[in-house]
Amino acid sequence: MQIPNRHNLLFVIIFIIFILSLFHLQFFKYFPTSDGLLGSDYAYFLPYLLNGLYWFKTNGYFEVPWFTPAFCGGIPFYPNPQNLYFSIPQILSIWNGPIQGVYYSVLIFSTIGVIGKTLLLRRVFLLSISATLVGIVLFLFNGFFISRMLVGHLTYHIFPLVPLLAYGLIYNTAKGERSRQHEIMWVGINALIFAYMIYAGAANFMIPVIYMLVMLW
Repeated sequence: MQIPNRHNLLFVIIFIIFILSLFHLQFFKYFPTSDGLLGSDYAYFLPYLLNGLYWFKTNGYFEVPWFTPAFCGGIPFYPNPQNLYFSIPQILSIWNGPIQGVYYSVLIFSTIGVIGKTLLLRRVFLLSISATLVGIVLFLFNGFFISRMLVGHLTYHIFPLVPLLAYGLIYNTAKGERSRQHEIMWVGINALIFAYMIYAGAANFMIPVIYMLVMLW
């Protein structure tokens, strides 16, 4: 007998909460480690987050930080392609401090990635519940995203947005099963995701993202 859809949905939600809890228990101890250490590349990004924090306290969040005196006697700040002043890690750093802001960003984007991956596997690839659960576990624990976050490649926090972006671009467009309003909504969401990737300092990752989307399509 087939399990009702609402039971499937409840089971998937419980499973997602479970694996995200495991993810947290496995990796929270690295932000920082028991020795108070972080990945080496945070030596680059944490001072930038601190500079963003000081800029916010002095000028407010919506004043563009074109230039900063905080590094090398004064350098351009916002024109740097890896500048992430207008990003979730920076916002969370302003309210929680850089280290907690980074880790909360890891949790937020991991959750978005798992949800996007579930939608992509179920609604685009039409996989079974079992195959979908295997897919989201592989996505969350395959090492690409979390290894980047542990090392300190902070601009790669946008990677979990890719499944949601793929879902928004591909789902049922060929079959015409979306309403006009639904299509317009997802065009807006996809545009916001692309814009966020640029503003979050991930310009170097945009070409691989576009290649991935074309291959999926």
